[in-house]
Amino acid sequence: MALQIALGLPVEFLFGIILQRGRFCMNSAFRDVRFAGDATLLRAYLLAVAVQAVLIHLGASLGLLDMWRVPFYWRAAVVGGLIFGIGMTLAGGCSSGTWSRAGEGMAGSFGALLGFGLAAATVWGVLWPVRL
Repeated sequence: MALQIALGLPVEFLFGIILQRGRFCMNSAFRDVRFAGDATLLRAYLLAVAVQAVLIHLGASLGLLDMWRVPFYWRAAVVGGLIFGIGMTLAGGCSSGTWSRAGEGMAGSFGALLGFGLAAATVWGVLWPVRL
């Protein structure tokens, strides 16, 4: 565990700098296309998704990762996506943007992070029985 933390801290530190300096936020990427006519962040996000997809499948084919198939429930995906999109718009950004804004001291972002934590607690944490 200590080795994972020691290796993770430099990566997290660099990732935080990239998020903060680059305004790397999915909500901003779509908003900039619509309101500023700038697709730079959207292209960066699409590139990140493409690289991640290639690396995940490469890792699985080399036996480094286990992948399993789960059923796809399209109605749940549509409703969940709408709820997530509305929440992201109300919070003023996605989780990466919210983390960087909280690091800058933006008080409203701390409320959004609290909401992320509560949602995670209902999926994996102590509030899991409440969800059931």
